[in-house]
Amino acid sequence: MQNKTQKIIVLIVFICSTHLIMALKKNDVVKISLPNKTAIEILGTDINKYRIDTAFISENIRHFLKLSKSSNIEEMMAAKSRQFSLIKMNGSILMDSVVLENYPDSYQPVGAYQLSISERDIPDQIITSRSFNKSFYYLQKHQLEFKNKYYTCRIKFDELSQLIDLNRKEILEAIDSLMTESYNEKSLYIEKLHYTLNNDLSYKKIYENDKYPNDKIILSARSGVENVKNSWAASFEASMAFSFGRKGITKNEYGLSYEWQYDFTDPDKRNINQFMNLAYRHDFSKDPENSNAYTFKLGYLMNKQGNLYNNDTFKLGISRPLGKDIFIEPQIYFNSFFKDVIPSIKIGIGF
Repeated sequence: MQNKTQKIIVLIVFICSTHLIMALKKNDVVKISLPNKTAIEILGTDINKYRIDTAFISENIRHFLKLSKSSNIEEMMAAKSRQFSLIKMNGSILMDSVVLENYPDSYQPVGAYQLSISERDIPDQIITSRSFNKSFYYLQKHQLEFKNKYYTCRIKFDELSQLIDLNRKEILEAIDSLMTESYNEKSLYIEKLHYTLNNDLSYKKIYENDKYPNDKIILSARSGVENVKNSWAASFEASMAFSFGRKGITKNEYGLSYEWQYDFTDPDKRNINQFMNLAYRHDFSKDPENSNAYTFKLGYLMNKQGNLYNNDTFKLGISRPLGKDIFIEPQIYFNSFFKDVIPSIKIGIGF
């Protein structure tokens, strides 16, 4: 029965770990809606680390407009919604797409570019009779995409004339100012931002979403050593916690852990005492970079071996991190209602 329980715990930990790893791959997104019904999206991993280069955006718009003058792009756009991907060539050729590489003689770009063209699917917007007051999003027909090593830029539009308007100096300066404002300390913990740019080039933020979800599952493990009744004991603990936080601060955690404690009192026999622990963690800090967290734990002896503990033993502890991975945890062991109290201090590492 014990082996079956352990296998179930390992399976749960594996499944949860897989889901968490996949969730961490999500990109940050900054969306800017412009007054001429175009929209710009900047996507990347931790894009707050890099300044968005409006000159890079302008350069790619000019390349695309030059390509459109020497091709039937407008005719293709009139027939169906299109996805355009502009790529600076490095010797590779795109497959399964229409590729244009011709430029007018009067235009000599810096380096060679190729344009991949494919059909674009626009999602349907559905509204029911119970929500007639729902807001509709304006969905542009076409999308131009280009990227560098830091982020991907997508421009959504209906007509080529909108790209010409977007490429005006004052629009690009307004976008640059907007992006500069978004690069502050709080933006480190924001995954999605949405701005609107008005006709007078003023702007406002209409939506933001924390990088770290308010509700999440945290899987962790740690090991430590402690002295109980003048005898040394080593332990390994696996835990799962439900975390509730905001702005990058994990304010509250409610956890459950299972602990295997190795008793070295008998040199001829290996005794392993097993505890089930309930934990509550609270961070008293208001600064995401400087945690001030304490964890309060209550444990019960589930499986007893040897004579180090009595039957029906409880333990109560307060854990405090001493650094990134090291922790200290003063504890007391007791029976019934705080009878036969045994003090202990555990020191260990978490991972």
